[in-house]
Amino acid sequence: MYKFFSYLSIFLFLFFASGCSDSSSSSSSSQNENFTISKAPIADGTPVSTLQMLSLEFSTEINPDTINSSSVYILNAFTQTKVDSEIIIDDTNTKLTIKPYQYLKPATAYSFVVTTDVQSAAGESLSIPYAYVFTTLNDSQNPLTPISFVSSNPQIESTPDINTDIKIGFDRFIAPSDEQLFKVSTGGVEVAGTLEYFNSVVTFSPSVPLTASTTYDVEIIGSPTDMYGNSFNILSDPGAWGFQTKATALNSGVWTEDSNVVDVGHEGYLVRAVSIGGDSDYIAVAREGGVDFYITDSVPFTKVAYSLPISSKITDMKHTWSLNDGYNLLISTMSDGVYRVGFLNTTLIDSNDVEVVRYLESEANIYGVDFGLGANSELDKIYAVGPSMGLKVLNLDVDGNLTTIDSIAIDGSPLKVVSHGGGAAARHIFVSDYEHGVWSFDENGGSQVDTNITSSANHIFQTNDTLADLVYAINAVGNYQYINADTPASVTNTDSALSYVSDVSAYTTSQEFITMPDKGVIIYDANYMSISNVNLIKPSSGTPVSATIANGDTIVILTKEGKLFMYFNLG
Repeated sequence: MYKFFSYLSIFLFLFFASGCSDSSSSSSSSQNENFTISKAPIADGTPVSTLQMLSLEFSTEINPDTINSSSVYILNAFTQTKVDSEIIIDDTNTKLTIKPYQYLKPATAYSFVVTTDVQSAAGESLSIPYAYVFTTLNDSQNPLTPISFVSSNPQIESTPDINTDIKIGFDRFIAPSDEQLFKVSTGGVEVAGTLEYFNSVVTFSPSVPLTASTTYDVEIIGSPTDMYGNSFNILSDPGAWGFQTKATALNSGVWTEDSNVVDVGHEGYLVRAVSIGGDSDYIAVAREGGVDFYITDSVPFTKVAYSLPISSKITDMKHTWSLNDGYNLLISTMSDGVYRVGFLNTTLIDSNDVEVVRYLESEANIYGVDFGLGANSELDKIYAVGPSMGLKVLNLDVDGNLTTIDSIAIDGSPLKVVSHGGGAAARHIFVSDYEHGVWSFDENGGSQVDTNITSSANHIFQTNDTLADLVYAINAVGNYQYINADTPASVTNTDSALSYVSDVSAYTTSQEFITMPDKGVIIYDANYMSISNVNLIKPSSGTPVSATIANGDTIVILTKEGKLFMYFNLG
């Protein structure tokens, strides 16, 4: 156990202990000396570069749901203000890295704070809060390597939409400057727009949309530096590169936003359409603490009395077909396993109308879930994936009893799973792997095939269009690839028409909703993602995080701010 004390650290320790010492009395968790920090982020008195990310390791697996900006943070020791940071947990759930969103100030005292709100996977709390005190170097006196170009979006020779922004990334934070860092031009004429600096990325936003079917060139013309004046590594300069915009713009005029906006009363996570077999349709809205249900018979949608409590963060929801003549909702979580909500009646009023069963309770970090349909289109399998457990293939009988068919270790970070086919057709399972691409399996988890999709896929979905059965994979910055589901190794295509993607959902197998917080929701009639069949809608306020469709004709968008927007006249 590491405890480093100076006059400053003793003050910080007492300060944080006073704010955290009562946490165990109001929680069911226990404190245990077996759950400790096994490797400190820095040795006592060691100076830290302002560019350095700090990591620490725990003696056993942590509960990721207890890691947040209130339980783990960097504090300026003199101003007593927190440093906005990203917290990264590794695949083993034992190592934590904190990455500041801004430079730490040189020659300044900070404290890396870990409170007793942090718990192990078994629910044990740290016995004491930790405050690791360190002082930053004045890096201007320490030579650093030149900064380097590492990425671009749109990618070189890609075909983005006309509403795209152009982004270039570097290997470290860039110092904001009034100098024009790069330019975008077509036919020798420079495009007007504005530059925005954020961390290591510089974004160019055109003043007006780009022109369809037009070639654009991008070129670094400035001299980017970091905060200490370290210059640009000219050897990393890719030179001028180009892309050509798509032939048709996204159409935003097909849907009309309804004036009735539903406030769900919490931050938005996911929204999914749910059918329970009666005359009424519902939507399920995931939130911190559980799932709420809304009846969609009239506008505005009305919340029903029944809510499903779930203590862990929800990662995925899929609506399923019948099991014993009922409809089901599958829900995956970070630490509570998988929930199956069986709808027993044709109306949803209270807990008597549902059957709730949990599977894989001991598994953590389940990021994706899907179902498989048997010969009579009944639900007979559940598939679940996560970075720690790989792929689980589970058999479900008509009484809802579960048996494990196979557990497949995947060397990477599997995030989502989709089942393709059913009935008399051959079935396949597709798993998106953030470190690799997409893997294909047969319905029982055998016959593993590399699909040749190489993007860092974090979203995956299937379509049944008029030309072929397709499986699409989309990575975090919106580049997508697709394959033929029946011959997964034979076809692969790629494009870069999107932006950062937060959610992908489907109403039917021929219509998908791709949610991009900075642009809105793209609705694809899935015909090889033909841009001529694409429409874009964006709520009048807020940041969209998820979308679905209700009653077959109403698009529903959930925003991060907890509002449900409804759109009619589906084309």
